[in-house]
Amino acid sequence: MNFIILCLICMLNGEFCRKLLKEMEDRRWISLYLRIALTFFLVLYFLFGLILQNHLLIAASFYILPSGILLGFIFYQQKRNQRTLLENLYSLLPTLIAQMKLGLGFMDAWNKSLQSLENKANQEFLTKISESLQFQKTYFHSHPEIKYFLSHLMTARQSTQALKQIKNLQQKIQVKQLFLRKARQVLFQLRLQSGVMAVLYGGLVVWNLIHYGLEYISLILLSFLLFFSGLLWIFKTGKTLKWSL
Repeated sequence: MNFIILCLICMLNGEFCRKLLKEMEDRRWISLYLRIALTFFLVLYFLFGLILQNHLLIAASFYILPSGILLGFIFYQQKRNQRTLLENLYSLLPTLIAQMKLGLGFMDAWNKSLQSLENKANQEFLTKISESLQFQKTYFHSHPEIKYFLSHLMTARQSTQALKQIKNLQQKIQVKQLFLRKARQVLFQLRLQSGVMAVLYGGLVVWNLIHYGLEYISLILLSFLLFFSGLLWIFKTGKTLKWSL
């Protein structure tokens, strides 16, 4: 019975991994040869997992692991692409302003700016953004900062004072980046201090265990729970706290 369940888990995860690899190839994150090599490796990996058929729970975790790794890679790559796209859009502003000061219209200046862009990543997205600006149709993006930037670009495109709008956008972005850079520095120092405290706390716990054994284990566990909760909150602060200008 365990063998049948294991084979079913193996087939489901194998098919899921195959689709993930195909999606990664379609997005040009991996080459065809790398996809074939990874597929061959996964076949061997899943076959090797059959020796764990007497331990169903361990075997199931063994088969789910590749799917989790591939999903994590896709999530990381999507975040990386969004960050690169945002950096590309920000880098267009100085050239866009310079071209408009020379007397070019918004779209001509935008196209000139795209041609001078050194980093050609996310070219597909940039083409779609250009098309939306050309025909004045809203281009929706899931990333809030990119969405914010594109909405201001569209406002400038439709404005009779496009150059002024773009200058205001550039100024807002500069102020925001400066603020976020300082905020990251503060958070880094806070997390570094927390790491030092964690090392000191760990040494104190070890010292107590050596000298008193398990006599005060309940107090140690309680203190560990409270300390770990506080440490986790500190390390998550940068992701959950909403900074405002």
